[in-house]
Amino acid sequence: MHIENEPGLPDQANQRIVKHKPKNVPLNPEEATDGRRLMRLTAHGQQRADLIDHVFQFGGSNHLPIAGDWNGDGIRSVGVFRDGKWHFDMDGDGRWSEGDQTAVFGQKGDLPVVGDFNGDGIEEIAIFRNGRWIIDTNGNRQIDAADQVVELGQAGDLPVAGDFNGDGVDEPAVYRPAPDEAP
Repeated sequence: MHIENEPGLPDQANQRIVKHKPKNVPLNPEEATDGRRLMRLTAHGQQRADLIDHVFQFGGSNHLPIAGDWNGDGIRSVGVFRDGKWHFDMDGDGRWSEGDQTAVFGQKGDLPVVGDFNGDGIEEIAIFRNGRWIIDTNGNRQIDAADQVVELGQAGDLPVAGDFNGDGVDEPAVYRPAPDEAP
C-alpha cells in the first residue's frame, strides 16, 4: 500500500532511514524554482523559507484526498478516503506512521466531507450519499444514532461544507454542476 511505503515530508523531524536520495529535495538552490516560499507552522510559529513545494504521496491513485484538523491543534493534516475507509495523518508528517488512525465511516460510492460540524475546533467527518448527508457530529468516527442525518441535494451533486453564517459551525451545502459540466 502506498501509505505504508511513503517517506513523508522532508524535514528534520522526519528522520526515517531511506536507502535512496530523499524525494523532492534539490541538490542545490539553482535547481529549485525561482524565489523562496515563506511558511509558518502556526500563526505564531517560526518562519521558514523553502526553495520548493513539498510533494509527497499519502494514499493511492484510487483514494480521495481530504484535509482537516484531526486533533484540535489548529493545524490541518492530510488524509485519504476510499470506499468508506478513512486514513488520518494525525501527526502531520506526510507518511503513514504508528500514531496515525483509520476509521470506517461510509461505504463504496460515498463522497467524503470534512468540517467542524459541532464547533469544537476539531474537524469531523461526514459522507454524502446521493442527497443524504451523514455527519459524525459526536466526533467518534463511527456511524451511530448520535450522528446527524440531513437530506440535502441529489445524486450527481457535489458536497461542500463551510461556516456560511459565521457562527463557528460548518453547515452542509451542495454544488450542482450544470448538465454540460458533469464529470
